[in-house]
Amino acid sequence: MTAAVSKWTGMILAVSLLAVAGGGAGCRLATFSDDSRRKGIGLYEQGNYTDAAGSFQNAVRQLPTDYRSHYWLGQTYEKLGQDQRAIQSYKSARDTRLETMAGIQDVDTTGKIFEGLARTIATSTDRDAEIDILKQRAGSARHGDDLIVLARVFRNAGDPDSAIATYQQAIEKFPREQWYAKEFGLYLKSLGLNDRARQVLSAGAKIKPNDEISQALKGL
Repeated sequence: MTAAVSKWTGMILAVSLLAVAGGGAGCRLATFSDDSRRKGIGLYEQGNYTDAAGSFQNAVRQLPTDYRSHYWLGQTYEKLGQDQRAIQSYKSARDTRLETMAGIQDVDTTGKIFEGLARTIATSTDRDAEIDILKQRAGSARHGDDLIVLARVFRNAGDPDSAIATYQQAIEKFPREQWYAKEFGLYLKSLGLNDRARQVLSAGAKIKPNDEISQALKGL
């Protein structure tokens, strides 16, 4: 073996060892974060919100991309009456979920994050400012998630006209997003606007089969 080959072999081995070590550290951080989150959920369910917040804070310190702990921290701040901190935690959950494939694919938690953020903004003293932020984000985004959150803010605030207008904007800009159409159609149905709900849900059904949409259409 030549000296040059030996040198490159050594470098490759060193890089490989660093990658393995880094992966092991990442796994340990994820494990610590999971443990802290589980502990926090237990405390939350017991009504011990102050200590629960501490556990969720530990989780996100250990693993900043732990979107689920950010979400639970938002839930806990709501219980503690700290709406501004809750809003920031929900925003962190919304943003960090996009940093991992697991977060992107976690539809159930995504819906909970959006609802928590919308609910808290709707009752916040800074509601108008937060609405403006959502509108600005929606204007430059390549998806309609901020419009969906904004529509939910209006729903929680008891403003169905603004909610309908915002949902309509979302499905017009992103006609291939079935879940936007589904959520809008179901909301219209809840308001008793059955003809319009049928139109929106039927358009959503054409994108691909969906049991929830099919079931809703049967009731219209």
